[in-house]
Amino acid sequence: MIIGRASEFLVAYILELSGLRTVHVDLPYDDLWCSHQDGTLVRVQVKSRTSSSNRSSTSRLENPKYSFPTSNGARYGGVFMFVAQDMGLMLARSWDDVPPQTFRIKREDFTHASQVESIKREFKL
Repeated sequence: MIIGRASEFLVAYILELSGLRTVHVDLPYDDLWCSHQDGTLVRVQVKSRTSSSNRSSTSRLENPKYSFPTSNGARYGGVFMFVAQDMGLMLARSWDDVPPQTFRIKREDFTHASQVESIKREFKL
C-alpha cells in the first residue's frame, strides 16, 4: 500500500514536470486525473512493482520482467503508468493497449528515454 501510494506521487511529479496539471484522486479505477492546458482530461491508473518478478527459473533470471496485474475494473479512455519502483522509472500505456489480466515489461525496457517517449505519446504532448 505504501509503495503504491509513493508511486502515485512519483508519477504525479513526473507528469507535472511534463506540463500536465495533475490531481491525486482516490477512486476505484482512477489514481490521478491529468489535464492539458486546453482542458482535456486524462484518467490515470498507476501500477507499481519494487523488483522484477518471475525469478524461479534460470531463463527468467537472464531476462527478468515486471508483472503488473491489470484486471481490476472498467477500462476506457485512460492511461496506465507502470512504475519500476526500485529503478525510479515508469512507462505509459493506453488502457486499450494493455491485456486485461497481467502486463509484463522487461527490466531493460525501463529507461529514461523510453519513459519520456511513452509519456509524450500517450498524453499527446
